[in-house]
Amino acid sequence: SPLKSVLLRKGSHQDLYVARPTEDLPAWVTTGDVLVGSLVLDKDKESVTSMELVYVAPPKANKKDAKKEKAVEKKQDSIDDVVFKAKLGYMAELRTKNTTLYKEHADALKEERPSSVPLLTEFLLFALESPVPSTESTEDKWRSREVELIYNAMQKNKQWAH
Repeated sequence: SPLKSVLLRKGSHQDLYVARPTEDLPAWVTTGDVLVGSLVLDKDKESVTSMELVYVAPPKANKKDAKKEKAVEKKQDSIDDVVFKAKLGYMAELRTKNTTLYKEHADALKEERPSSVPLLTEFLLFALESPVPSTESTEDKWRSREVELIYNAMQKNKQWAH
């Protein structure tokens, strides 16, 4: 924000930053124009407390290119991506509640996108958080085997049995 006028007591200080304009320059300013101004700290002692400011106007940004860049940055997900993410969210809700239903959805999503990083992440979370099957005697061994299966699948980038 522009600094209008500030009264400083002896020994006090005020930080002041000078930067290039943050808004568009007036339409009559063209590339290479030199804008000049001054900064005066004390009108009574202007000769020792003033500073000249100079700014060379840069080339104007091409608005069409800027719009294209924003469109590329805001690349929207396809409907398939949105549906896939929704399915992953549903699976996350099932993770600790219904293992059988979770595995059914997991198998379907493995078929759909076997190398999806979010899907692999979900499987890792399942291996670490899901209830241990009653057929397993040691929780740590079971969890480590499940994580190892997922790790190996990530390394091979193939489908795996869950």
